[in-house]
Amino acid sequence: MALLAYFAQLPKKIIWKSIGLFGIVIALFFTAIISARFSMVGALHPIIALFLFWNCVKLLPPYKEY
Repeated sequence: MALLAYFAQLPKKIIWKSIGLFGIVIALFFTAIISARFSMVGALHPIIALFLFWNCVKLLPPYKEY
């Protein structure tokens, strides 16, 4: 998403938000993998998933009815 946003010449704010979403996805996978060894980290997995969902919703353009 960040590459497409860069080549589409979108605002820098959107580019940085898409890079942040990529970081959140990596954190989500990390907590899924590491939760087998450390159960306390596994509790962060659903919280990060909700954080990912909310940031994806915030990145969407507003709905305009024509």
